[in-house]
Amino acid sequence: MPDLKTFRRNWSSDQKLLRDKLKAGTDLDQTRELFYSQHAVLHSQKMSGMDGWSYADEIFKGLDESQFRIKPDKKDHSLI
Repeated sequence: MPDLKTFRRNWSSDQKLLRDKLKAGTDLDQTRELFYSQHAVLHSQKMSGMDGWSYADEIFKGLDESQFRIKPDKKDHSLI
């Protein structure tokens, strides 16, 4: 896992850039690539097809299927 503080700072900076580009409606190819890279971090590397760290891989690391399907309370949701 990367240094979380650095990752969060870069994530926030990229999110601001993405919002600005979407608002401006210019550089659509660059905007699309930025969106894809931001979005890919939220899914497993296997699903996104991108290299690097992901939230999903970090969350599910070391858990078996029965563990990530647990619902702590009937009104709560499982990890998946």
